[in-house]
Amino acid sequence: MLRIIAIGLVIMACFLSALSAQELRAEQNPQVILFHVTSVQHADGANACSAGACSAIKYTIEGYAEMRYDAAMTEYVLTCDEYIVRKPHPHRNNICARVHAGNTYTVELLSDSVSFPYSRLNKDFEANYSIVSERETGGDAALLISRNGR
Repeated sequence: MLRIIAIGLVIMACFLSALSAQELRAEQNPQVILFHVTSVQHADGANACSAGACSAIKYTIEGYAEMRYDAAMTEYVLTCDEYIVRKPHPHRNNICARVHAGNTYTVELLSDSVSFPYSRLNKDFEANYSIVSERETGGDAALLISRNGR
């Protein structure tokens, strides 16, 4: 009986280890996609910092990507918070990539974020954009573009 329990625990440990390694490989080898930006907004993040020690800007990007060859599109809303810290010396933290509406970018799609690896900002401090929402649309690109006013 103890031998069966021990074998079961070893099998479960191997399964969990393999699952963890698979998730790690997926993060290390992100899916590279073309991302078309339809809207870019930024706003002051007044509540992000305390007592004037820093200021924040929240960037919001809307866009879409063709994820499969059958013309299914995925629409995204992405956000990134950038901080300007004043103490002990002025500097920026969590730098967000700068993009423009109407342009298409090569990006890396991660499990819960999107990276703009070719934005030419300092990659040591550049943050990924968090995925706020994603929605698959069945229509073709022309319909999606006309609906977004492009």
